[in-house]
Amino acid sequence: MNNITKSLSKRDSLKSVFRGSKKRKLKSTLRLSIESILMLFVGSYLIVFLNWLPKRLDWSKIAVESWSNLIKGFSLIIEAFISFGAVFLVFILIIISLTLLLGFASRIIRILGRVISTSKKRSKQLYLRRNR
Repeated sequence: MNNITKSLSKRDSLKSVFRGSKKRKLKSTLRLSIESILMLFVGSYLIVFLNWLPKRLDWSKIAVESWSNLIKGFSLIIEAFISFGAVFLVFILIIISLTLLLGFASRIIRILGRVISTSKKRSKQLYLRRNR
């Protein structure tokens, strides 16, 4: 009976690893009140600041400049991708040309080997015929 309770407690301890965290501690009333007052002040000062901004800045000029900068950035990115693609294409063509040249060299070596071996066989056969 004691072994059964030990195995059950081991299972429960292993299962607790994969369970979510236990209930969270509740925040104190003082902390909640400080957080709410800070949120009130920051929110109200942000509204005042946002109302003050249009007097200081020309939004239409900023919007036009930002759009033009964005379009220039996209065009530069597209140009960069095109140039990268051209470099990649040249690299692939170099690899293909080297592969073709190596294949050519290996086939020429095979052809020369066959020609040399057949010429040796023919010369040997001619030599044997002459000596008869």
